[in-house]
Amino acid sequence: EVKDALAWMRLAMDPSREVDKMRAATSPARGIGAVTLGKLVAGQRAQLRAGEAAKVEQFEKIIALLAEAADTYVPSEFVKLVIEESGMRRALVDEGSEEDRERFENIEELASVAARHDALPGKEGIAFFLAEAALASDQDELDQGEKTGVTLMTVHAAKGLEFDTVFVSGMEEGLFPHQGAGDEKDRDEEEERRLFYVAVTRAKTRLFLTLACVRKIYGSDTYAEPSSFLADIDTSLLLQDATKGHDFF
Repeated sequence: EVKDALAWMRLAMDPSREVDKMRAATSPARGIGAVTLGKLVAGQRAQLRAGEAAKVEQFEKIIALLAEAADTYVPSEFVKLVIEESGMRRALVDEGSEEDRERFENIEELASVAARHDALPGKEGIAFFLAEAALASDQDELDQGEKTGVTLMTVHAAKGLEFDTVFVSGMEEGLFPHQGAGDEKDRDEEEERRLFYVAVTRAKTRLFLTLACVRKIYGSDTYAEPSSFLADIDTSLLLQDATKGHDFF
């Protein structure tokens, strides 16, 4: 999903990028299939049926809108615009599953990363951000072959696994547990409480529970409160270390 968002951004910067165009056309799905894409790449636009042509036209309007916005938007705001106009929020949040919504959080984090380059508005800042993202992606691919390192995963993915040392980050109210609303809030919190139990029981030797006093979310600074789940733990089992405004348990 992050690579999809980056493809949209590169396409807005350069609409002639065919590889990114093919990826963006199906991320999320918008009724433009492989046959339609093949005709476009082959320069056979005239052979598109009326329905295909209408979908392609709408897709190209989005690209044009983003390309125009890239001239003036700061990188973090441009990421947010891409998320909305591409349909990713609709597909992953409004119409998606719980797993899709977790994946969407990865895309949102792009805005926080892109904010590092907000001092350079427009295409210059966006280009710097895309270059940084490309370098990070290349490094990730190089590191995949190494046997040592840190394994990052969701709590769901950690079920059934054990590690000598485990870090559970984001132990903040509204993050873990996630801020719910309406009648489902209590039920959702109980489910997350069970997930918290899963997380802490993955550690065989050492367990670190971390939280931030201030977290940059979607490009904005947000003050955080410790997770209510921490109050459920016997304090005699905790060794607290506050470092530069952050707490480690």
